[in-house]
Amino acid sequence: MNIFFKGGRGLCYFKPLSHLFKSKNNRSCTLFSFVLSLICVLFSDVQAQSGRTLGGVVRSAADGQPIANASVSVDKQQARTDAEGKFAILVNKPNGTIIIKHIGFTEQSVAYDEKTTSINIQLAPVDNILDEAVVIGYGITTRRLNTGSVGKISGADITNQPVSNPLSALSGRIPGVVVSQTSGVPGSRVNIEIQGRNNLNPNQSADPLFIIDGVPFAANNDATNMLGNTPLSPFALINPADIESIEVLKDADATAIYGSRGAYGVVLITTKKGSTGKTVVKAGLHRGINRVTRLVDLLNTEQYLEMRREAFSNDGVTPTVSNAPDLVLWDQHAETDWQKELIGKSASSTDAQLSVSGGSAHTQFMINGGYVRENLVFRHTKPYTRASARFNLNHTSENERFQIGLTGGYGTNSTKNTVSDLTNLTIVLPPNYPQKRDGEGNLLWEYNGIPLYYGNPFAYTEEKFESRSNALTSNLNLSYSLWQGLVAKLSAGYNTTATFTEYLAPKISKDPQYDVDGSMTTGDNKYHNWIVEPQLEYNDKLLAGSLQVLIGTTFQQTVNNRVNISALGFTADELMGSLGAATNYNLFSNESDYRYSAIFGRVNYNLKDRYILNISGRRDGSSRFSAGRKFGNFGAIGGAWIFSEERGIKDRGPFLSFGKLRASYGITGSDKIGDYQYMETWSHASTAYLNVKGLYPSGLANANFRWESNRKFSLAAELGFLKDRILLNTTYFDNRSSNQLISTPLPRITGFATIIENFPATIQNAGWELMLESHNLKGKNLDWSTNINMTIPRNKLLAFPDLDRSNFAHVYIVGKPLNLIRGYVSDGVNPETGIFTYTDLNEDGVLNIQDRIYLGTLDPKFYGGIQNSFSYRGMGLDIFMEYRKQMGRNYMSTLYSNLFVPGSLRNAPTHVLDRWQYPGDHTDIQKFSATRGTEATIAGLQFANGNNTRVFSDASFIRLKTVALNYALPGEWTSRFGVQRLQLYGRAQNLLTWTTYKGSDPEVQDVSVLPPLRTYVFGVEITL
Repeated sequence: MNIFFKGGRGLCYFKPLSHLFKSKNNRSCTLFSFVLSLICVLFSDVQAQSGRTLGGVVRSAADGQPIANASVSVDKQQARTDAEGKFAILVNKPNGTIIIKHIGFTEQSVAYDEKTTSINIQLAPVDNILDEAVVIGYGITTRRLNTGSVGKISGADITNQPVSNPLSALSGRIPGVVVSQTSGVPGSRVNIEIQGRNNLNPNQSADPLFIIDGVPFAANNDATNMLGNTPLSPFALINPADIESIEVLKDADATAIYGSRGAYGVVLITTKKGSTGKTVVKAGLHRGINRVTRLVDLLNTEQYLEMRREAFSNDGVTPTVSNAPDLVLWDQHAETDWQKELIGKSASSTDAQLSVSGGSAHTQFMINGGYVRENLVFRHTKPYTRASARFNLNHTSENERFQIGLTGGYGTNSTKNTVSDLTNLTIVLPPNYPQKRDGEGNLLWEYNGIPLYYGNPFAYTEEKFESRSNALTSNLNLSYSLWQGLVAKLSAGYNTTATFTEYLAPKISKDPQYDVDGSMTTGDNKYHNWIVEPQLEYNDKLLAGSLQVLIGTTFQQTVNNRVNISALGFTADELMGSLGAATNYNLFSNESDYRYSAIFGRVNYNLKDRYILNISGRRDGSSRFSAGRKFGNFGAIGGAWIFSEERGIKDRGPFLSFGKLRASYGITGSDKIGDYQYMETWSHASTAYLNVKGLYPSGLANANFRWESNRKFSLAAELGFLKDRILLNTTYFDNRSSNQLISTPLPRITGFATIIENFPATIQNAGWELMLESHNLKGKNLDWSTNINMTIPRNKLLAFPDLDRSNFAHVYIVGKPLNLIRGYVSDGVNPETGIFTYTDLNEDGVLNIQDRIYLGTLDPKFYGGIQNSFSYRGMGLDIFMEYRKQMGRNYMSTLYSNLFVPGSLRNAPTHVLDRWQYPGDHTDIQKFSATRGTEATIAGLQFANGNNTRVFSDASFIRLKTVALNYALPGEWTSRFGVQRLQLYGRAQNLLTWTTYKGSDPEVQDVSVLPPLRTYVFGVEITL
């Protein structure tokens, strides 16, 4: 059987993968053909059957209710229970054993003989979280039997948090995972890092691989918008209410099955599925309020004017209309709190959800829909909206051999915000800055004939900035049992993400002293991704254990199209949108085509649920490398020993109820360098000669760079005490990344700025992950559980040959973290002169780069979370606190920046009042200055541009992250009205923050960015 996807030489469509499979005559993809030929027998179901039929009913031992869709098997026959728990199965032997399984219940085996005609079975519910299902790469296991490092958050924990981005729900809840918000603006991007930074290039993406229902998410976690200074997240298009669970794969054993794509970890998002039973309708609605958590304490008018007068006095300069309009021209009694004026309002939100689910023993379905409307705290802006829909359909044939699952989802959102974050403007505008409009409502651009220094802060109300995004995700899963234990599978998926951003600045919004015509900028960013993965899975008993073998192939293509247009000179606002009406415009377009293919496999052997060995491997082919370097081999081995099952330990009593040691080691790689970097590239010139735009070389070819290498080692002990009421998980990890791919500066004579190449540097990420789970109280009505996790990470540059002769000599230090702080030792303010001074460490009389030393790291020293969950009758209370020990840039780094120092024509935090005024004063704030070129101004700019010991300080915090209170009315009440369940709830996010950090928010660490919002929601959920 020969398969030809494309003409030419008769190779596969993905030429890299053909090298994995092709025969000597280079004409057929033999192994891939074999896999497809097996799948082609999906509908060949010829099997002779004889014997008798045995029936029965399966019920729950807890409440006696029938269990639908339970698996019933005997020898090679399989069946499932219907909605009433009934089953009928063909048995070929007079005596045997029937095995009954269902997720959430303990497996049970029941013997039968020739006299048995019916069997009634009761399954005990699983009452141990060690036996809960955990999603892993291309499969499902349990915490008890897992050999890898996997963190999990349930759908219930996600919906308990009023977040618009599901990634925000991970913050502080999973060891080894740092989640940080970039802004409090709805839909903004969330950064996520798993077990530390692995690459030297700070601009290289360190995002993990994101997979939704088995399909890589096209945009991954890249910012989707091309305009605006607030990066928008593609995950804002995913409805958190649709998610069943999120698993985070961390170590080599868990991630190696994904090869190079899983080098920085893998995040698996599993959406909700339908279940057997009658049709259930669930509807929910909540209303909420958002408020800014922390505002900067700024100077009022009196304090500000005092600062300005003192600054001019220090400089020996007389204030004039040109250098001090705030002192000479503007109203000395006017006062505007610009933070309250622009961002200080409360913003309401609405969230509505509707789902319908149900099905029979062989077919289940679920349909979800959601709508969110969230107003912004920025005044005079329109709300952020998101609408989503998702469906899932699963079907199993009567003989249980064929299964099909189809999932699809669509989400769209729109934000009509401002092109820039207004937070920065609110902290620089003087409190007596003139009002925004005249008596007729026109924007003011001058005051008493003098142009306003900052223009008109309300010009944005006349501008139009809109970002519209949509995402489509889909996945098709087919499986067919070829014979006992051997299953052929096919997974195919497609998803696309598109964002269109438009910024229109009409004439009325333009400051006439700079421009009088309108302008327009648009950005169009689209991702398309498809993937096909044929697989074979074999399960059988081997000796005294069970064997599972998986082999598969991957074909994937991701295309990204970006178009950006900027146009100037529109003489009439009505003409904006027509490029022909612009006096000047520029167009930028870019398309990247990433192709990836692989063969992967896994062998898992479980001996007596006591000794478990897991071996996985993958051979990757990537279009980001040259012909001789396209392929990389990656793999891992993991093992677990459940020593609590050993006879000598098992018989010692219930104190140690579970004990497992696990370890893993493996190698993964990375190709996150962007597309076409190994090729010589050309670009169009921006200017023309004789009306013809030429081409010029923009990228230098380098066919020699190759895959990064990431070696991961993990060792863990998992212990359970007192019948697993207390669980302790301690993990040590040691990851080492080498063969770094980074951009290297080139001499000017080459005509190119940089080139990608491998560096022989080695980075280590090591540390401890601790998790303690305790079921403190377990009574008939009252239940209380606690979950505590902590991560102690250490990042270090282990080796960098010839670092002192490289371009990174003054950036990194061998033996120190990558996110290090190098700077000067500040001696504070000279008490005699009032000017910043620094220590001349080498005592050469010159303060230069040789005097900079290692000051610390921006990496957290430790971080984690504490969760307490209470339930009493129908009431539930969940309290979660996040903590982080870290250093960060404080307000001083913003106070002295952008050619401004305290005393300039801009407001400042009240901290500046503790400044130097007279000889002998000891303080951290140097004397005020209002004039450029003065000694104080020069020293202030040096202070800002060169890191020093006063710019960084403790940014640790403890945050009351989530409080969720739920109350379900008694069923005997609601059943009178035909309602299965009626729940009332209130939830709050970012309630309180305890920190000594001086600035806006210790997580964002930037006073010019809107901090995370405090959110309160109240809602109702009804199930029919």
